Amino acid sequence: MEQNKEKELPIGFMDSGLGGISVLKAAVQIMPNEDFIYFGDSKNAPYGVKDREKIRELTFHVVEKLMKRGIKGLAVACNTATSAAVKDLRLMYPDLPLVGIEPAIKPAVSQYKGGEILVLATPMTIRQEKFHNLLGLYKEQAHIIPVPCAGLMEFVEEGHLDGEFLDAYFSKYLLPYITDKTETIVLGCTHYPFLRPHLREFLGNRRIEIIDGSMGTAKELKRRLGEKNLLHAEKREQKIIFENSMEKQAKAERDKRAAILSAEGEKQSAILRAEGKKQSAILDAEAEKQAAILRAEAKKEAMLREAEGEAEAIRRVSQAKADGIAYIKEAKADAAVLQIKSMEAFEKAADGKATKIIVPSNLASIAGTLTALSETVQKDAPES
Repeated sequence: MEQNKEKELPIGFMDSGLGGISVLKAAVQIMPNEDFIYFGDSKNAPYGVKDREKIRELTFHVVEKLMKRGIKGLAVACNTATSAAVKDLRLMYPDLPLVGIEPAIKPAVSQYKGGEILVLATPMTIRQEKFHNLLGLYKEQAHIIPVPCAGLMEFVEEGHLDGEFLDAYFSKYLLPYITDKTETIVLGCTHYPFLRPHLREFLGNRRIEIIDGSMGTAKELKRRLGEKNLLHAEKREQKIIFENSMEKQAKAERDKRAAILSAEGEKQSAILRAEGKKQSAILDAEAEKQAAILRAEAKKEAMLREAEGEAEAIRRVSQAKADGIAYIKEAKADAAVLQIKSMEAFEKAADGKATKIIVPSNLASIAGTLTALSETVQKDAPES
């Protein structure tokens, strides 16, 4: 009954950061019915530049967290932590199926063709006794060359998996070791497999095999769990939990960024509102100005049209007078005709049809003319 309860627990993974995910990926592939919990100590990464005691302290701290959560097996998916602490961890947790990881020198030697094997690892891993013991096992079987790669794992932690800076790093720290005899490159840090695609591109047409220990470690962990009958045989839904020591710091950073973005958003919003009001006022002023101009233009146009109308009326009156004078002149009317016309107007005044009464100043002269005309008419009239 106790064993069945233990079987339900997840398998624990730890690393100094994100690199161990390469081993976790292999474990998930070959143990699809198991649950996993992964803890990355990114806050204290990289382990490879610290002394052995500090690495041991950090590793034990993470493992204690996982043990409190409850795990049925453990993979120390960090080459540096494995070298510094796995031996002591096995003494502290003798019943726990526990595996560490080491550079995949054994599989590289198993396919050795007589050339050179380069082992890329952190300086700390290369300095550890465990690594030297591993080299000692195979030094008679193959030409193995350790290549210290200080700072390479940071590229992965910071998400720089390709680019010119990585090319520059390979050119400076790796290229001097590569010769025509190089046949295999062993990725001796769990972070390095994430750089494999770009490393392959960097190597170009060179026929160099690249290997790592991820799958070998996952298989060994599965074997040890199977020995204790802690594996699920039936198909079940898989759960994977990721935790990181940077989580609180990352949350604080996210909250800080969110607050900054919110403040910036409010500031920008206020600026936009003020700018909108300013633009609105400008537009209103421009509209009022344009309206005033249009009103003035309309008034001006109206006054011009009124003046033009009056001028046209005056012109027409003047033209009519001029035409009348010209007509009279063309008719060659003499003083007598004009006097007769004046009398006709006077006559019309008498019958009330005329609007004005014109009294000629030479009325007496006109009267004399009328008398003479009357006499002439009487003389010419036939006798009755």
